[in-house]
Amino acid sequence: MTRWRDPDNEQMGQNLKVAIATCVFAGLFVSAISLFAQTPPSRGALSDPQARLEVLPILFVPSDNAEVTAAAEKRIAALVEEHLGVVQQTYRRLLQTGTFAIADGGLAIYRSKHLHSYYRPATHGDAEKEWARSHPPNAEGRGLLLLNEVFAWRHENRYNSRYIYLILYARPGPPIILGENPGFASAQPFNGLPNSGGGIVALELSSLLSDRPLSFQATLTHELGHSFGLSHPNCYGYGMHNNDGVMSYNPRNATEGTSPSPGILNPEDYFLLGKAKRVFPDFAYIEAKHNPHGRSLDRIESCFLTPLGEFAGAFSAQQRPGTGYELFYDGSRVSTGNAEFMSFKLAKENCRWNRTNRKDVRVACRYDGRDLDPGPAPVIPDLAGTWCENNRDAAAIEQSGEALRFKARGYSTGGTFLSNDFEVRDMVLAKDWENGLPARISADRARLDWANGPVWLRTSKCGP
Repeated sequence: MTRWRDPDNEQMGQNLKVAIATCVFAGLFVSAISLFAQTPPSRGALSDPQARLEVLPILFVPSDNAEVTAAAEKRIAALVEEHLGVVQQTYRRLLQTGTFAIADGGLAIYRSKHLHSYYRPATHGDAEKEWARSHPPNAEGRGLLLLNEVFAWRHENRYNSRYIYLILYARPGPPIILGENPGFASAQPFNGLPNSGGGIVALELSSLLSDRPLSFQATLTHELGHSFGLSHPNCYGYGMHNNDGVMSYNPRNATEGTSPSPGILNPEDYFLLGKAKRVFPDFAYIEAKHNPHGRSLDRIESCFLTPLGEFAGAFSAQQRPGTGYELFYDGSRVSTGNAEFMSFKLAKENCRWNRTNRKDVRVACRYDGRDLDPGPAPVIPDLAGTWCENNRDAAAIEQSGEALRFKARGYSTGGTFLSNDFEVRDMVLAKDWENGLPARISADRARLDWANGPVWLRTSKCGP
């Protein structure tokens, strides 16, 4: 059964326990002081928020790449058109309805005035640290340096752009080697929440030309999914390597050339794409069809992607009344336009923090124009102690608050709790195992079911 809050027909009072959140929380919006201290210039509201979004391919050429000739541009344009057509058909097959739109005009060419070294360091390690010291914090994240230039070139911003930019970065020289050279392979909506605006996909041009360092068709299908608002399946409790979804890292989804990705969509993916009306206006989620096994969809809003930060472009100084999260001190609103894109769950956490820590002012909170009562802080399960994997191998969990460390068979990794839309910490995530391995916590907190198969039982003795 689907369990998801519909803000249009459900009251958000003390009885409301459904929440919105994000897979990558990272402590965002914890303090109202840090969140609202700066007031960026006003950019106005979303222009024509119902306009359909289109995928716009852009070839991004740094100034020291002399290999992109007019003939090369034609070849690249033809390849991009072919690959996008295949991905269109993949989503058409999966949704069994209309697919996403591609902007008219073909491949756009942008030639930058900056050298390649401005956008990426040569290697990881010391070179990466040195590069970071000369750039703004998080400048490289999700291709934000590229995005800033594209925004300026096209006279657009996170509010008025009606495009998902597919940026192909024309790195000079040979393709990168994964693990040695920092590259581009990421995507995200500008503003996070479904249907809140355009997005960016940043990929290496070499993947298009030679499937190096990544198979392009599978990667494009996956990353466009992120730009549409889809999260990785481990956020919902699936394994990253054994789930068949296009948003997984399952090696079976690898492609060669323009062969289509064989991946599927999970019920949660169908549900979210049903909300992305600016991308798929003809698609509607149907419970019986898209969730035939009745999987409980209680993590939809917990897996919303976060907005790109200020480096991707300033948020509006003037928040639209009744839109998103509004924070008031002594009756005066102190939140600004970035709070329009804050999820309900983060809004609850921020409101709760302010009520707990700002005793010097009268704190009031609203979400989508309705009074918001964050309720008490959620309970954090105690998982510390000895465990047994598959009734055979000793395991252990160390815990400090919500920070966890898992130990088993000589391996150790940090971890954390994942909460569902009701703020219940019902899953854990081992960060370094299989690109983030989730496990479900049993109701009695004595069993962990890992997404890749093993079962941990809390015990004082392991083995015969």
